[in-house]
Amino acid sequence: MAYSKFTTPHARYHAHFVTHQKNFLDLSQTFDIHYGPVDAVILEIRGSSILLSGNLEESIKKVLSGNLQPEDQIVIVYARKHKIPLYIVEPEINKGDYARMWGNLIPEFFGLPLLYPYTSLHENKKIPFWVRTAFGNFLFANQNSMGPGRNAVWARKLEEYIAPYLREKLGRKPRIGLNIGIGHMGIEKDLKYASRRNFTLRNWERFNFTRYQGMNRGENIGRIYEALPTETNWSIKKIETNLFDRRKHK
Repeated sequence: MAYSKFTTPHARYHAHFVTHQKNFLDLSQTFDIHYGPVDAVILEIRGSSILLSGNLEESIKKVLSGNLQPEDQIVIVYARKHKIPLYIVEPEINKGDYARMWGNLIPEFFGLPLLYPYTSLHENKKIPFWVRTAFGNFLFANQNSMGPGRNAVWARKLEEYIAPYLREKLGRKPRIGLNIGIGHMGIEKDLKYASRRNFTLRNWERFNFTRYQGMNRGENIGRIYEALPTETNWSIKKIETNLFDRRKHK
């Protein structure tokens, strides 16, 4: 596993990058030791999980119950232990578009050798700034890839809704933990620079073969899920936003 930390106009982020395999480290070794307790955690729901469940909402319930993505239980246990919210900022997945998208993943694999030294399941390494920048720029140049598209969607929801909401609630910049695949480290620049995420989202909305290809044509793309731990389960709330209203981002 690997981690990095950075600050944006609205929040302090600690990114915990995983390989979607079983992890052998407690998240407290990443979030608490290197950064301090976080106020909320972002949980990635993989496209394959959404397809298995039929839709995003059902997959969230199954992941939280441990029936999907068991390797991510460390995140769920961490959030429950610290009584903090989990946010899911995924777009909905359309089965036909998702299958078509796989061919667009090929360019991403050419950048993976940069990340290999940081994929250990038994130790946690900080990813140097130059590696994060090089890999992020490599993927950004390939605008048709699902990676930059999802990064931009996540970043807009985080910087333009979740972070301001938490800041108002806490009275300070929130500390947000990201638990996402190592191939998404390019999200750092999307979080820091609105112009970068807006460029990608404009391409995905208007020029990328079909509107929001692989993201259910943009249906409910602004929706955010907030999961709060209860005594025995999770309370899941749907938050509807107009973050992707074209009139807001001309």
